[in-house]
Amino acid sequence: GGPPWPGRGPPPLRYDALSIDIGSAPTMSAEVDADQPLAPTPVKPIADFSRRWDVLLRSLEERATDETTLTVAVVGAGAGGVELALAMQRRLERELEAAGRDPACVKFVIISRGKSVCESHNRAVQRAFTRILRERGVQVHLEFDAVAVRDGQVVAKDGRSVLADECVWCTQASTQDWMAESGLATDPGGFVRVKATLESENTPDVFACGDCANVIPHPRPKAGVFAVRQGPPLAENLRRALRSQLGHKHALEPFKPQSSFLGLISTGRPYCVASRGAICLEGAYLWK
Repeated sequence: GGPPWPGRGPPPLRYDALSIDIGSAPTMSAEVDADQPLAPTPVKPIADFSRRWDVLLRSLEERATDETTLTVAVVGAGAGGVELALAMQRRLERELEAAGRDPACVKFVIISRGKSVCESHNRAVQRAFTRILRERGVQVHLEFDAVAVRDGQVVAKDGRSVLADECVWCTQASTQDWMAESGLATDPGGFVRVKATLESENTPDVFACGDCANVIPHPRPKAGVFAVRQGPPLAENLRRALRSQLGHKHALEPFKPQSSFLGLISTGRPYCVASRGAICLEGAYLWK
């Protein structure tokens, strides 16, 4: 029963406890000319990128010739951007080689406003990937604050530009616009501010986790290694919140993330770089 919903779109849903885990998307800070063929492809949501990658792959294969060199620009030089650039490069190399064509007809460049690649990792990891990218022929443009994509170019705030035939956007995480308008407490980036219990700072029985949340007592990078460990305390706290509504008071369980984590960063080939704290290891054995 109940009266029909008079508004547009799906009707409101009643809840007793709510958990929000909608992930994040790259920060698209650049001005994009909608009339131009070059449009940046964000890597998240990953399902959308996967579909777009199939189209992009076929397009590059069709356009690339031994007489024409195409350039793929990856904006973002964190571990994700570096991994993505090297993985795309290797896939295209294999496809072009299988077709009897020269893999060198597609070039990759990485663009970043930072001063180094993989800035969130230690210096040894940064040096390792600086070397690997150089060996693979990937150009890196640092301290390049991309503000526009137009006329077949990625344009920096200082006026510099990089020619590109395709552009993939893999920068720091941002959240969906509606979060800041929801009434939930959010940080300057629009992420939901939650207590150590993963409950909203200002709305009881509403929880948030993963990339869309900012655990105020324990700030950490947006990384899956932290998000997956939020699952057990989140599930327990949802049960406790519901029991409390039934009159059985239970204190919520705090989540405490690990202080460091092991990062295995692939290079597009059976070769990997391991990063943990100040430790850096690399080799084919890490791939296995």
